Amino acid sequence: MDKDCFGVMIMMLGSFRIRMLAVLITVVIVGLIVQSGHSSSDYVRVVLSDYILKDYHLQEQVAEVIKNIKRASEPVPVISLTSLQPPCQIVEVEQGFGPYLNEASNKPGFSPGVSVMVEPNTLVRPVLSGKVVKLSWEKNGGKVLIQHEQNYISSYSGLKEVLVEVGEQVDKSDVLGKTSEYLYFELKDADGAVNPGNLFN
Repeated sequence: MDKDCFGVMIMMLGSFRIRMLAVLITVVIVGLIVQSGHSSSDYVRVVLSDYILKDYHLQEQVAEVIKNIKRASEPVPVISLTSLQPPCQIVEVEQGFGPYLNEASNKPGFSPGVSVMVEPNTLVRPVLSGKVVKLSWEKNGGKVLIQHEQNYISSYSGLKEVLVEVGEQVDKSDVLGKTSEYLYFELKDADGAVNPGNLFN
């Protein structure tokens, strides 16, 4: 490649970076104006929808971005982890939530829930009120899944006796079942596993 061609490529790259920076700054400013609800946001929407978007056939994509900006600014109700109650009395936490080092394989792992040691026949209660959506039996015992508000799901595994049925509404005082010597608990939302915080401390 000769020097002239290389020089032209460097100039084009520099020019492209400047144009991209200008586009990013413009997008941020337009997003802030639209999100603010200021009277100028109506003017910006008209300019975007009637001129720029039609000319470049980008109306659907930009409209989706604007809708997502509005949706992101709306308050979303969440369940406070302080409103959770422990599902049962525990002896000790065997495996906490989050990353850990597997001592047998010396490799990192991730626990999406909490494993606890308990006294046999310990009563297990839901951490929040909700609806029993699934019961199953696994090699370590019974498993109960409860659907809560805001798409939270709690899971209780290792039960030697299950005392609820699918479809049953339960509150914090209801007994889900009885343990053997072990309980595994998980809390999930739409994005996956949720750290139950100090629930078992």
